[in-house]
This record gives sequence, C-alpha cells and structure tokens, in this order.
Amino acid sequence: MTDKKRIDGNDGSSSNSNETMRRSYGLPIDAVSGGGGTGSPAAGERRRKRRTLLLVLLAAAQVLFLSGLLVTNYAVGWFGKEIQLKTAPIDPRDLFYGDYVVLNYEISRLPSGLWKGEGEPDRQKTVYVLLRPSAASPEIYEAAGVYPDKPAAAGDEVVIKGRIDYSWDREINLRYGLERFYVPEGTGKEIEEQRALSTVRVSVAPWGQARVNGFVDEQKP
Repeated sequence: MTDKKRIDGNDGSSSNSNETMRRSYGLPIDAVSGGGGTGSPAAGERRRKRRTLLLVLLAAAQVLFLSGLLVTNYAVGWFGKEIQLKTAPIDPRDLFYGDYVVLNYEISRLPSGLWKGEGEPDRQKTVYVLLRPSAASPEIYEAAGVYPDKPAAAGDEVVIKGRIDYSWDREINLRYGLERFYVPEGTGKEIEEQRALSTVRVSVAPWGQARVNGFVDEQKP
C-alpha cells in the first residue's frame, strides 16, 4: 500500500510540476496536452482556413472591380452618343505603358461665365458640362454651360461629366478622364509631330461618362 501511494503521489507531483513549468514559460497548458488551445493542430488548421478564405475574397473583389471597369467602358460605347471635340496632342511616350498621346481639349479651359452654380466653383468638385454643336462647325461640339448637377439635354445636346482641376476669376480648368489616349506602339511620336489629328471622336454616355474612340482622320473600328 505504501508503494502504491508513493507512486500515485509521484504522478501527481510530476503533472503539477509540468503545469507549473508551462505557466512559468508562458505556454498554454493545452499546447502539450493536445487540447483545443491556440497551439493545437486544430487551431492552426482553423487559422490556415481563415487566411485562405481571406485571400480568396480579396482576389474575387479585385476581379469584380476590374470587370466592373471593363463593363462600364464598353457600356459607354454601347449606349453613348459619338461627338467630335477639338484637341491638341502632346507628350507622346509613357515608358511603362507604351505609346500614348496626352490630349488638351478646348472644353478643358472654359470661361468662368459658363458656371451655372451658386458661388464659386470648388476645386476637385464633380461637375457636368452641357455640350452642343458649334454654330460654325456643327460636327464639332462646344461647351454651353458648367453645372453642379446634371442638366437636361435637348435635341443634339449631350452632357459630359468632369472634375474641376482649378478655377479663378476668369477661367475654369476641367478634366474629363479623356486626357490620355493610347495608340499602337511606335506611332505616338508620329501622331504628335503631325498635329493634324486635332479632332477626336468621343462617345458620351447618358450618365455623363465618356471615352475616346479615336481620331477623326482614322477609320472607324
């Protein structure tokens, strides 16, 4: 009986000693015993699954975002009305993305008198520009007004959405997301030097978004 009690006592002391050592080193008690603690295989598997799920969701969000941009761009071509805008190409080369031309439009710099809102136009504010055929050249569209909210368009008029780059007493400078147009590699410098292709074809969607289709002198796709 004495030997049995001694053995039982030693077992209990050993267990308590192990728990004490684990606590002294900051280790979870279940880490060694194989329970459901943070260091157990089951817990590690759960963490791996959560990381995998997070990566899958992140990749799916990126795919959806890029798909949305692509669909929106095509939608402008499907539902938009094509007009012509006067422009002058500059800066023919982008070392990272290939050849492109930067376009400055006549409607990018407008007299402040065309502002139809209250007070002064705010920098970086989203605005809508009403365009209508020019009296001198009906195929070319020109600005008739800059509005803080989307105005109604009548007849051949269209409304294009832009953003105020900056403004002062006499002038409003705007950007439309049409300022960069990519061309076949190796042709950017040639286009820039010609300077004859100063009119571009632009599709403007009913909601105001626009895209460049090409130069007027080019054959339509």
